[in-house]
Amino acid sequence: MKAEAHDIFLYVQTEKGHLMQRLGAYEETLKIHSFTLKIADDVLSKDQEDDFYQSILLTNLDSIFTLGNLFYSMGLFFQAKRC
Repeated sequence: MKAEAHDIFLYVQTEKGHLMQRLGAYEETLKIHSFTLKIADDVLSKDQEDDFYQSILLTNLDSIFTLGNLFYSMGLFFQAKRC
């Protein structure tokens, strides 16, 4: 399977989200992962067998879950609710 430009872009955005999370830029991380989730969801609604987008979707859902727990632990309940 040959990677398309949009596949590479989505992968890079996912990795950027992980890097921003490690740097503590949680709001930016949430924006990035929300964006990539939307794209993966759009693609999967058309082709549910696409392994790449299933992987991106699961990775980003896990990241948002982690961010939600982190916000909650920090007492940032509004941000946790957004996750």
